[in-house]
Amino acid sequence: RVVLRYYKVLKFGANRILRVQHLFGFLRRNANLKDINLRDELGEWLVISKNPEMSFLYWLVQSTLKKAGSRKFDAYIIEFSKDDKIKNFVSCKTLVVSRQNVREQDISKYLGKVSEDFGLLGETKVSKLRLCGELFIFIYFDLVLRKVKNHRNPVKLLLPPLGVRASEIPYTPEELFSEMLSNLTNSNCVADFEIQDAKHVKITANCDNPPQYESLKYALAYFSDPLEVKVNAKRSGSMKNEVEIDVYNFRTKALIPLIWENFMHTYAQC
Repeated sequence: RVVLRYYKVLKFGANRILRVQHLFGFLRRNANLKDINLRDELGEWLVISKNPEMSFLYWLVQSTLKKAGSRKFDAYIIEFSKDDKIKNFVSCKTLVVSRQNVREQDISKYLGKVSEDFGLLGETKVSKLRLCGELFIFIYFDLVLRKVKNHRNPVKLLLPPLGVRASEIPYTPEELFSEMLSNLTNSNCVADFEIQDAKHVKITANCDNPPQYESLKYALAYFSDPLEVKVNAKRSGSMKNEVEIDVYNFRTKALIPLIWENFMHTYAQC
């Protein structure tokens, strides 16, 4: 059954679930990953169990990290896409949380070696974020597949906040919330993001259309409890709608899969 969070509130939420099912096949429960929808400190994830290509790319990343020297890590898929025009051309954005340091050049080198028997590796980008004793590694690569090794291991795929497109990741915080508000109000919005303290952020924006309070609070509950989201709006003299949002008990790490190394420009400490 569709997870209640995406069945209940917004019509484009249901459409997004249908698109995910169309691309990645049916979702199923797993003995180890007990639900198809997971939430942790990094955000929300769909567990994909029946997509051989995605499972294979997940295996490529795992094998690459092991060869590069990391033995303890968690891997996530941020975005997986297939080209409509070029046959077997796929691209993948991944996040790896490692307990051991790994050099970027080693990741690029071993990704090429691991993938060479299965396809032609194209563009590769690797960046890192070190935060409070953890290493976050962001890997983007594209690949023309010749063959796929048979893997059907469950893969955790990012389910971003409503109004956010995985294809645009990584954002800056300002770009992220401008995009969210623009899509949720069906208008153009320009947002600023300000940290009040470790667990309180303020988002201010100017939008062409007024916000729908419940939809906006519901979307921002990705980062906190809905009761911790306060929204105020007023019409300004320029015919714009000024929106002011306070989010308390903000889940800071949920920004990391969305903004990547831009996190350090926002939060300089733990």
